[in-house]
Amino acid sequence: MQLVYFHLILQNYFMYKRCIATFCLLSALQTNAQTLTGFSYPESIISDGKYLYVTNIGEGGNPAAADSNGYVSKLTLGGKIIAKKWTNEKLNAPKGTAIIKDILYVADLNRIVSISVNTGKKKVKEIKLDRYGTSFLNDLAVKNDTTVFISATDIGQIFQIDLLTEKVESIAKLPEANGVYYDKKKPPILLRICL
Repeated sequence: MQLVYFHLILQNYFMYKRCIATFCLLSALQTNAQTLTGFSYPESIISDGKYLYVTNIGEGGNPAAADSNGYVSKLTLGGKIIAKKWTNEKLNAPKGTAIIKDILYVADLNRIVSISVNTGKKKVKEIKLDRYGTSFLNDLAVKNDTTVFISATDIGQIFQIDLLTEKVESIAKLPEANGVYYDKKKPPILLRICL
């Protein structure tokens, strides 16, 4: 039997109201804090070790709007914007991300969109979760090369998704679950969930 442990951290999801993102860009060699501007309600940041990818909810900043004005920005590791709107994929209000084998997985309202980090183009796979009653997927965490966890804030659930078969399994109910993190060093399963 797998055990699920939760470490709850309270935070206000709607704490950002400005179009200015402050990111702490950390590396093994140095620590730099930078304030970067030019985004439209940035939500999350992830790195593949070569670049940074920032999800932007888009004009108006409504994290639940199906308005097709969300986007992903691509930056250097030093914080210079390479492409403000890096992908051609139509996104609504992209939030959490995960990277597995050069594929950027993006939580976008009721679906997970896969985008090639090499081309910025959508891959074949798009996993829809609207049949589970969610319209506010929030964060992703990688379990292994074929499995991710995702939080559905609006329905208070954490799902485990097999990316090959698209099998979706609810593994926890937690009201207003937000960020998720999987710790591979502390089996069987350790999820940290930020509220």
